[in-house]
Amino acid sequence: MTSRFLMVTTISLSLLSCAPPPESEFTSADKAAIVAELDARTQELNALGTANDQEAMMAYYVADPTAYFVGEPAMYLHSLRLLPDNGAIQEFFAPMAESRQGTTFEPQKEYTAVLSPTLAIRVAEVHWFITNNDGEVGNTFPLTSTTVWVKEAGAWKILHYHHHWTTTPVGETGSQTP
Repeated sequence: MTSRFLMVTTISLSLLSCAPPPESEFTSADKAAIVAELDARTQELNALGTANDQEAMMAYYVADPTAYFVGEPAMYLHSLRLLPDNGAIQEFFAPMAESRQGTTFEPQKEYTAVLSPTLAIRVAEVHWFITNNDGEVGNTFPLTSTTVWVKEAGAWKILHYHHHWTTTPVGETGSQTP
């Protein structure tokens, strides 16, 4: 009986002391799949024309930025103007929605850092232009942006977005992306 107890105890202790199984490796293929998902989300968002369908646009942003930020949130940085949350973003873009048919974004180059299965950062060089309410298309300008994406409940959402642009149209002297 003692030897049986010792054998069961030894086996149990051996099993308990074994290292846990390794976590699955986050592969290049996993990262590439996330980049493809972000490509699709970005194309969907750009197709909205930004200011024109605010409700649809806001569906691409996290609903509660305070769940991520320590202290006050900083969801959107429009050049040098900080918009802390969804309400401030909608309030800021409302007058723009009334003054144009849409804004068109044409990505030129995108760089994506996939930090984990639920966190990615995308930097982009973009050309953009506005179509006014009369259907006239304005000049095209260079823009750079940074987007922090988080995966919430299976969908990629924007936690933070920042962009900056020049006031010199593409093709004119000084129009390099800032």
